[in-house]
Amino acid sequence: GWQEKARAIRHASGHSMISRSSATDLARLFPEVKEEAVALAYCGPAEIFTPATPEEVAAARLTFGLPQRYVLMVGDRTGSGAGGYKNGILAFRGVAEAAKRSQRFGIVCIGGLAEIEPDFRAAARGIDILRLKTDDASLRLIFAGAHALIYPSRYEGFGMPVLEAMACGCPVITCPNSSLVEVGGDAAIFVDPGDANAMAEAIVSLADPTTRSIHVKAGLAQAAGFTTKAQAEVVMSAFRATIGQIEAGALP
Repeated sequence: GWQEKARAIRHASGHSMISRSSATDLARLFPEVKEEAVALAYCGPAEIFTPATPEEVAAARLTFGLPQRYVLMVGDRTGSGAGGYKNGILAFRGVAEAAKRSQRFGIVCIGGLAEIEPDFRAAARGIDILRLKTDDASLRLIFAGAHALIYPSRYEGFGMPVLEAMACGCPVITCPNSSLVEVGGDAAIFVDPGDANAMAEAIVSLADPTTRSIHVKAGLAQAAGFTTKAQAEVVMSAFRATIGQIEAGALP
C-alpha cells in the first residue's frame, strides 16, 4: 500500500524516476528528497513496436473487424477520483464533434472495462465503437492502422502508449500536462483536457496528408530517443553511484 511506498521512499539512499515530471512530484511530496539528485530513467518501448506494412495493416483490419477509419484509445478510460484523471470522455466527445465536420471515425478501445461506459457511448451516439484485448504484436498493427492515438489523460507518470504509438508511426493527440509533454515532445498534438472542439480540430487536421506525414516522421524521431538500453544504463549507473556513496560514508 501507499504507507509502505512512503516508508521505502523516505528510507532509500537513492531515487530514480521515469520522467522529470515524476521527479518533481516526488520532491514536492517528500521534501527530504532533492529533485536534482533523482536519476531520470526514461522508459523505452518494447522492440516489437515498429511501423507495419500496408499488407500487415490490411490483414489486421480483417482479423479484428476494425473500422475503415478509426482513432485508438489504449488502457483505462476513466481512472480513479472525481471526474477520472484518464479523461477518456474527451476522445468520445472529440470524435463526435469531428463527425459534425464531415470527418467520421470509429473508436477502437484496447483494454479498459469490457463494457464501454454508458456516458461515453452517449457522448458519441452513432459512432462505431469497438473494444478489444490484445497482445503487443497485435497492438502494433492496430497502432499502425489508426488515424491517431488519443490519450487525453490529465496526469501520467510517463504515458507508455504515447511512446509505443509514435514508434509504430501513429500520430498522437494528448494533453499538455505532467510527463506527457516530455514524452510527446514536438511530435504530439496537444489539446486542453476539457476542450472537445480542440480535440475535433486535431483529429480533422490529421486527415491532411502533409500534416499527418509531419507528425508521423516527428513521432518516429521522438520515439527513437527512448530506449530500454538507455533506461537500464541510467538505473545501473544510479545504483553504482549510490552504493559508492554509501561505502564512502557519504550516505546512510
